[in-house]
Amino acid sequence: PANQTGLSVPGRNYDAYPGTEQVVGRLTTVWKPNDSFDATFKFMYSDRKDNSANGSTVLIHCEDGAHPNYNNLLTGQMGLDTYVDCSKRQTVGNTLPDRILAGFPRAPEDGKYYSKAKQKLFSLVWDYRFGNMTLSSNTGYYDLTGGQFDNFDMDAFSETPVLQEENTETWTQELRLASSFDGPLNFTIGGFYERERRNFWQEARIFTFEALPGLENGYPVPGPFFGFTSDYINDDRNRTKTYSAFGQLSWKIRDDIELTAGGRYTEAKKSSDIGQTFQYFDIIAPNVPSFTPGGNVYFVKKKYDNFSPEATLSWKATDDVLLYVAYKTGFLAGGIQNSGIIPNYTAAQGFTQEEYTDLLSYDPEKARGFEVGMKGVFFDGRLNADLTLFDYDLKKVQIATYHVDTTSFTVGNAASAIHRGAELNLVFEATDSLQLTAYYGYYFNKFDKYDNAPCYPGQTAAQGCIGGLQDLSGRRFSSGPWQLRGGVQYHTPITDSYGIGFSADISHVAEAYEINGQPNTA
Repeated sequence: PANQTGLSVPGRNYDAYPGTEQVVGRLTTVWKPNDSFDATFKFMYSDRKDNSANGSTVLIHCEDGAHPNYNNLLTGQMGLDTYVDCSKRQTVGNTLPDRILAGFPRAPEDGKYYSKAKQKLFSLVWDYRFGNMTLSSNTGYYDLTGGQFDNFDMDAFSETPVLQEENTETWTQELRLASSFDGPLNFTIGGFYERERRNFWQEARIFTFEALPGLENGYPVPGPFFGFTSDYINDDRNRTKTYSAFGQLSWKIRDDIELTAGGRYTEAKKSSDIGQTFQYFDIIAPNVPSFTPGGNVYFVKKKYDNFSPEATLSWKATDDVLLYVAYKTGFLAGGIQNSGIIPNYTAAQGFTQEEYTDLLSYDPEKARGFEVGMKGVFFDGRLNADLTLFDYDLKKVQIATYHVDTTSFTVGNAASAIHRGAELNLVFEATDSLQLTAYYGYYFNKFDKYDNAPCYPGQTAAQGCIGGLQDLSGRRFSSGPWQLRGGVQYHTPITDSYGIGFSADISHVAEAYEINGQPNTA
């Protein structure tokens, strides 16, 4: 076929998906020179490549019930793709036209789509025991180099290719001191440090290059900016340092009742250099102020701190059954946006650094609530059961949303929400060789107040969109209300050194709720 720009599409990019190739290696070393000290070192290496980043996507809805549409975001016109049959619930991974491919600076010359991730992970854990104390250390390192290149328009036209590259490096260190006195009181104290650096590059083409009023020939291919055919290039450099201190005191009121209480103080410092290297609106529509002009970099710094207390009262009803009630709080630090298309927050538009820092960041999410539960062993140790009921209030819930005016995804904050539910885990040792597992979870997630939610694409005033915002207060959100999983594992020895086994799992998740209130997204 020919796409909306009139360029010929070469054909399928791959014959079948997935085409996964993966190499994984693991190493574990344990050192125990005496009864007082032991150390464990673990290393994992993984190199995974696939022939697509969007090959697993399926079509679940088409406006006319037969074929998908391509929405030209510049003109608002819909193009019907008659090459794809919606009833087959599949997408077509066609290769980009040669002239478009040539304008993607980091795309492979052969135009082959890919998803790749190379990971290195190591940890060093040691424990030193002296008297009634144990000093523990946990050092961790993680390195990710990955990326993806694919077409994401859900049709055969290959109009919206996206290329992303990421490199993340993380160091962590935790130290803790725990007591084991014979008396009723014991404690744990410790500290944690994390340093992370994440570089993220993204180039994409989400608009078709057709003529606009005053620009009769449309956006030229190749483009005037070094021949680029992408709409934009975004280059972000992110840095995070997190410090925390924690402590817990345990009081054994009597042999079967124990009270534990503690808390954690966290301080997170984040900084980002958010660079809009290029976006073609500078040329095609220079008078549109919605997007940051190419070549601008925003320097954003944020600091978050929090103290999260918790307490648990447990009762050992029998030797095999433990009942508990707990009050818990939680904290998820805020962050800085890494959106591909950045709204125009430059000084030329009247924005100060303090103002664009607030606009390019989002607030921490906080939780507080109660849990009651039971842990038990039944049928002579063959059945392990774990039941938890929970009720949490969430403040400033972090929600990823799509903004029509800037065609970008960002993370924002809902004012408040409710998170309630129950979870049941069962593990049954049917025989020495056969194990059965089951899980059931029920969840009630509802926005208590969210009157500044972004509108979804195409939403009208009659559908509740006023000034680009809608009110989702009282709406259910997140995944479906319940999940059910089951599994079976079988293993039997053949010789003293070898055995044979198999495992199988099945799961079912209830239908999710509509995303951002948009029809046909459940």
